Amino acid sequence: MVSQSYTINVVSVVQVPANVTFVTQPGNSVGGQILTGSPVIVQVTDNTGAAIPGANVTMTFSPPPPCSAATLSGTLTQPTNAQGQATFSDLSVDRGQLGYTLLAISANATAVSNPFTVNGFCATSSLSTPRELHTEVLLGTARC
Repeated sequence: MVSQSYTINVVSVVQVPANVTFVTQPGNSVGGQILTGSPVIVQVTDNTGAAIPGANVTMTFSPPPPCSAATLSGTLTQPTNAQGQATFSDLSVDRGQLGYTLLAISANATAVSNPFTVNGFCATSSLSTPRELHTEVLLGTARC
């Protein structure tokens, strides 16, 4: 009987996120309500374009929001499904302002959404600070 030894190398290939893209963009919304256009869907692929399942995607503002008091709420980190898509169905912004953008991050890959508007109030430290999407009504003097 002849005995022979074998060496088996098991190599695990880990896909590294290289591309993040918005499949559906956030839409103009009202402060405190779920973003119009929801769910916001993000696609994650490697450098060959292959979908990466199980990659975590985190959503945040990009750059800091135009209303510094604004908060992005909802489930801010989601894993990608078998098709490499992360679905964010409950995102909301609590303060109004023009020009919000979202930043999707997976490992070192990022994507920035199209700008969108949130209608509502953005509190600032001074009433003399210009505000967007607000109207001014001049009241006459009352005479009895």
